[in-house]
Amino acid sequence: TLFEGLVKEDNNGEIVPALAKEIITSEDGLEYTFILREDIYYSTGEKITAEAIKSFFKGFLSDRNNVYASSLDCIYGAKEFREGIGDFSNVAINVKDDSTIAIRLNYKNPYFINIIANPVFNIRDYGTLDKYKENFTSIRYTGPFVIKDVKNDGIYIEKNQKHYEKTKITDETIRITFLNSEENTLAIFEKSTETNTDYFSGSIDIMMDAPINELLRLSQNSMVKSFNGSAV
Repeated sequence: TLFEGLVKEDNNGEIVPALAKEIITSEDGLEYTFILREDIYYSTGEKITAEAIKSFFKGFLSDRNNVYASSLDCIYGAKEFREGIGDFSNVAINVKDDSTIAIRLNYKNPYFINIIANPVFNIRDYGTLDKYKENFTSIRYTGPFVIKDVKNDGIYIEKNQKHYEKTKITDETIRITFLNSEENTLAIFEKSTETNTDYFSGSIDIMMDAPINELLRLSQNSMVKSFNGSAV
C-alpha cells in the first residue's frame, strides 16, 4: 500500500496500530485519543504530525463527491460540516500537540476503530491523486511503498525508505498491471509459474480476482491464498 492510516487491519482481520502507536478511549466511550509514533515520516522526509492528519480529515469531509464521507457522521459536527452547516472548527477533531489528536463522537460507536481502519482513511494529502500518473514523483507517501515509475506496461512501486517498518519491506521493485480479461490474466499467470528460469516480458507473479470457476483447481494446486478484510 502507498498510504497508511492511524490504524490498520492485519492479515488476521485484527485492528492493529499503524501511524498511531496508542489509542486511549475515554470512560464514556465518546473520545478517542491517538498518540502518534515518533518515527513516522512522509516519503519526502517531513514529519507526519497530528495537524497533517487533521488536515486530511478536513479534505475528506469537504469533498462533496466522496461517498465515504458520511461514514464519519458519528464524529461530533462532521455531518453538519459535510452538509455545509458551519465550518470545520465545529468538528470535534482536535490537535493536542504534534503527536496527539483527539476525536470525539456524537454517540458511542463500538465500530469506530474499524471504520477508520478502512484503507479509504489512509493518511495522504487529500486531492493529490487525481493526476497521479503525471505527479507521482511529488506525492508524499505515508505507506510502505512509493510509486517509482508509471509506464505503458504498468505502475512500478518500490520500498518507501522513510517508512517506520522499512526493514520488513522487500527491496524488490513490484510492477502492478491492470488487465481487462480475467481469463487472459490467468493464462499469463500460469505461464509465469511454469517459467522458473528465464524471465519473460509480461510475466505475472501474483494475480487478484481469478475467474470463480477456476478457484477450485487453483486451490488444489496450492496457488490460492485468501485474506480477511479490505484489499489495499
